[in-house]
Amino acid sequence: MIVCGIDPKSVGALVKSDVARGATNTTWPLTHHLSKQGGASRGCYPNTTVGGALMPPKASAPGYHRPCDQCGAEFYVRNCYHQKAIRNGHNPPRFCSRDCRDKAYVGEGNPKWRGGRTINTSGYVYIYAPDHPHCNKDGNVAEHRLVMEEHLGRHLDPSECVHHFNHIRTDNRLENLELMDSWSQHMRRHGYYEPRNCGNCGVTIMRSRAMRRRYPKQSFCSRKCAAASASRAAAIANRKHPK
Repeated sequence: MIVCGIDPKSVGALVKSDVARGATNTTWPLTHHLSKQGGASRGCYPNTTVGGALMPPKASAPGYHRPCDQCGAEFYVRNCYHQKAIRNGHNPPRFCSRDCRDKAYVGEGNPKWRGGRTINTSGYVYIYAPDHPHCNKDGNVAEHRLVMEEHLGRHLDPSECVHHFNHIRTDNRLENLELMDSWSQHMRRHGYYEPRNCGNCGVTIMRSRAMRRRYPKQSFCSRKCAAASASRAAAIANRKHPK
């Protein structure tokens, strides 16, 4: 019988030749030969064995039937799978498919569930709330925003920002939080933007921290004012040091 283009008898010959050379892993020639030929399909690979003998179908292998913990459909569990799970310290198979397992392992059903409270790389506390309209792709929402929403009785707009008075990002007590209308207002509160007077016309402008570091002495509201200030400085220098 040919299975996926491979004669099981030839595979058995490979195994026997490896045994004659003293090899201990006799399953490697089978899997290696199958991989070279493109692999056996899931439907026929379990039915092959060394020497061309057929393994019993899944339903006739020793085992038992049990309902799926997720969908309730009945499925068959081999005794060998059950014993292997117990031997490795795991639970016996409980789901009929991987899709059912993935659905059951969401939130509190996951064995690694830690209460849904995490701290991201920026130091903010996030709470697992997959039903929130503004949750991220993982279903989490910042705790300080949830505290403010509970206080106001409404969902915050994405443009609104919550500020921590003591700058401790994990301290999400209501008395430590302040609601701001925009993220730019929050950046000004942190000193990212500060007012500066234009060096030419004197109008008040907001300059970011990066611009203040780049131009620590003077700031200008436009290129026109910067050019006018440069021309005036050049004229003063020419009067002091005429050519």
